[in-house]
Amino acid sequence: MTENLRNRYLQTRNRSLQLAADFSPEDCMISATPDASPLKWHLAHTSWFFENFILVQLFEREAFSAEFHYLFNSYYKAEGAHLHRSMRSIISRPGLSEIYHYREHVDREISRLFETEIDTAASFELKRRIIIGIEHEQQHQELMLTDIKRNLFANPMVPALSNKKIESEQVPALEWLQFPEGIYQAGTGSPENNIDFSFDNERPCHNVFLTAFQIANRPVCNAEFLRFIENGGYQNAAWWLSDAWDLITREKIHNPLYWQMKNGKWYEYRADGLRLLDENKPAVHISFYEAEAYARFANCRLPSEFEWETAMASVHSLNALNFEQPVHPSYARSSNSEIYLGGVWEWTSSAYLPYPGFQAEAGSLGEYNGKFMNNQRVLRGGSCATPENHARLTYRNFFPGEAGWQFSGIRLAKDIK
Repeated sequence: MTENLRNRYLQTRNRSLQLAADFSPEDCMISATPDASPLKWHLAHTSWFFENFILVQLFEREAFSAEFHYLFNSYYKAEGAHLHRSMRSIISRPGLSEIYHYREHVDREISRLFETEIDTAASFELKRRIIIGIEHEQQHQELMLTDIKRNLFANPMVPALSNKKIESEQVPALEWLQFPEGIYQAGTGSPENNIDFSFDNERPCHNVFLTAFQIANRPVCNAEFLRFIENGGYQNAAWWLSDAWDLITREKIHNPLYWQMKNGKWYEYRADGLRLLDENKPAVHISFYEAEAYARFANCRLPSEFEWETAMASVHSLNALNFEQPVHPSYARSSNSEIYLGGVWEWTSSAYLPYPGFQAEAGSLGEYNGKFMNNQRVLRGGSCATPENHARLTYRNFFPGEAGWQFSGIRLAKDIK
């Protein structure tokens, strides 16, 4: 257990360095919007997480730097004042080399704990927090990919993230999978009786009643979403929620975030640059507002998160389809299942709320999930940017309705009458 955990820790930490190595120090500094943090900040914040919640809190070690504590705390109010999110891109100092030095310091100190503390009375809590820190860093690895794409897209030259070509594919035939009315289980067990890791917002396991429903065997593709646009989807208020309609009219939004019209043709910004829209690829970087409008246009709806979890229970693995450059969604059939994954997080109709009996983590770690249970929608599954072995059936991602910079897409559902 200890050796496996040590290896997993080191592999996770090295993976973050590998992701950043593909980009210049200038690339690592920029942030196009407050939603998309600089890569340098992600590298520092994930180190701060291990340092603060393990070295400082558990073992009363002195922090590497009081300034770093202020700069690289994200939103943990119990840990004191922190830099506002919108200001992360102006921090030219400490430089990238100093951040790498900080990471080395934290890794060195955590490695010593594996030698000296892993079998002491504090070992259970130490292991638990190391695992949380690993899962936390994997979340930020996905954010590193989504954020650098958003940041480079702001460059008028729309530079590619990778020089590797993204291959086209064939869209699987659309089929509907039916599920009867009944009581189903959702969520997962408590940390004490569940051997697999889960965040507090996935717990506890509980029963839900579902009326009969059907769900699509695959996510929506670009060709299907293009029909929505060509049929005046962004000009017809009937498809849109009120807040969504106010947003798209105010901001003059006529297409998904990374689509551009040039010389009468649609292009999409991908990891390999701005390319002609591939109609056979899964639609991606779709906001909840857009997903909801498309579902109404298609005379369908979005599944609830419990319908989604019930339907996906037969899927052997939700792990990443392609956590290598270039990152872009593609269809893949899960073994022993009729369901195709699309390499996109899938919006659900569910508001992000606590499960019955929800208990937040103790202490300041309790700020991780619970305090965001307001004005957010749940996404399920994982994406082409999700690290290997990070996705799972009960994972609850969450973003506000207007967010489209994540690798998010659409899987449709219908009632059975």
